[in-house]
Amino acid sequence: MWDYERLQEIIKNPSAANLLNSSSILRKLLCDTNPLVHQANRNAKIKIQFQVSEYGITREDDPIFEGSRGGIQYLSQIDSLCPGNFDENTNIVQLNLDSFLSTKVVFIRGRMVSVLELIKYLSDNAGGVHKDKPSKESSKLLEGLGINHYVGGVPAPLRIILSVCQVVSVALFPLYKWIKA
Repeated sequence: MWDYERLQEIIKNPSAANLLNSSSILRKLLCDTNPLVHQANRNAKIKIQFQVSEYGITREDDPIFEGSRGGIQYLSQIDSLCPGNFDENTNIVQLNLDSFLSTKVVFIRGRMVSVLELIKYLSDNAGGVHKDKPSKESSKLLEGLGINHYVGGVPAPLRIILSVCQVVSVALFPLYKWIKA
């Protein structure tokens, strides 16, 4: 419950430090071996669904947001991933946790990067939980993106994680209400 409430605070105040800290919350809730969301949902048995735009990033010539600086070209959904930013023409898909974590949110130098890879990079390499030199290709690409590209005053990977936080917030709200009741 506290993690959900902290996520709400981060969404309301998306500073760079808060967004980086969101990666530790998202990792605990969604990505660890026994994610907190599964533990919290054992008794409630609520069908948790993550609502995202069906479009996603599917190929190099499908930009929703495009940038190029410092030799790094990238495409990202940024705000179009999250429910509050859909327009009436947007087709929304409901995803389970595994499908959501595998959703591609950024295309960097010919490589698609998933929600899971973004969370893991920010938590394990960028300082959300640990600060360590990236060893995985996706983490190295995200590090370069963060150094060279800022969106809304924060490194691009942090801006993208804000949309992930918003999707997770909507998905976990029914479970939060059940726990609080």
